[in-house]
Amino acid sequence: MARPVIGWIGVLLAASSLAHGQSLSRPAATVNGVAISFEQLQAEMQQMPLALPDAPDQARTRQLETLGLLIDRELMRQFLDKHVGQETPQVMEKRLADFEATLLRRESKLSLAEFCQDTRQTPEQVKLGLTEQQRWNQYVATRLTNAYLEQYYRENRAIFDKVTVRVSQIALRVPVGATPEEKEQVRDRLVKIRAELLANPRLDFAEYARNHSQGAHAKRDKKDGDLGYFPRKGFFEESFAQEAFRLPHVGAISEVVETSFGFHLIKLTDRRVGETTEFSKVKEAVRAHCTQELRQTILEQQRKAAVAAKALQIELP
Repeated sequence: MARPVIGWIGVLLAASSLAHGQSLSRPAATVNGVAISFEQLQAEMQQMPLALPDAPDQARTRQLETLGLLIDRELMRQFLDKHVGQETPQVMEKRLADFEATLLRRESKLSLAEFCQDTRQTPEQVKLGLTEQQRWNQYVATRLTNAYLEQYYRENRAIFDKVTVRVSQIALRVPVGATPEEKEQVRDRLVKIRAELLANPRLDFAEYARNHSQGAHAKRDKKDGDLGYFPRKGFFEESFAQEAFRLPHVGAISEVVETSFGFHLIKLTDRRVGETTEFSKVKEAVRAHCTQELRQTILEQQRKAAVAAKALQIELP
C-alpha cells in the first residue's frame, strides 16, 4: 500500500502521450516550468554505476526511479526557495570552502577534487547539495521544535516502543475511474458485512475474507485475510495503519477504511507490546523520524499540486 517514487511517476507517465524520440536537447521532465534535461538524467544515472549491465526492463526502471529523484529534488528546491529563500553565491562558495577545509582536517585528508572523484560529483554539484541540506536544516528547525517532538512522541509512542500488531482484513477493490456512486456501493457492501459480523459473534471473519476479499493478496496466500505482524509506520498506507493500531482490543473490528486500493475492514488478532521508552532517551530518533516524515509529506503535497496544475510533465519516450 506504500507508494514509492516509481509508482507515482509510472502513473503519470502512463497518462502522458509520448510519441517523440529521445534527445539530449529535449527535457526529460518539466517541473513548474523548470526543465530537467536528458543530459542531467544521464549524468545522475552515471553517479550510480552497477556491477553488471542492466537488462532492458531494469534499465527502464532505473531510469524512471532516477528521474523521480530529480523531480523530487527540483520540487524541494522550489519549496525551499519559497519558504527559506535563496542564498547568495558568496555564501555558497564559502560553505564549499569550509567543506573542503573539513575534508583536509580528517585523517584521510581528501581534497575537494578527490572527494568529487570518489563520489562521482562535480564541485558545483557538491556546492548545491551542501546548500540544499543547509536550507532544509533551517526549515526543519522552525518546524520540529522540542515541544512538537515531545507531543509527537506521546501521540505516536507505538512507533518508538516498537509495538507491532497482527490483523486480518476484508478488502474490496475500487476500480480505477469509479464514480462517487460506484465507490459508495463498494463501501456499502463492507458496511453490511461489518454489521453482520458484529450482530453475530459466531460468524467467522476468516470465512468472510475468503468469500469476499479481492486483490492479489486474496488469491496468492489463501491466509484468510491474515496480514501478519507489522509496525506502526512504513508498511501500509497511513489510514490503514492508523486504524489498525487504534483498535482497542484483540477481536475488535474497524469501521470501513479507505485506501488507494479500495475499502477495508480490519480485525485485530494480536498485539506485541515491544519495549518501553522514554522521550529523553529516544529524542534524536524521534527527530530523525519526524524529519523524514516531514520531507515525505512536503514532496507528496508538491507532487499533487504540480500534477493538479498540469505543471509536471514527463517527456520520456
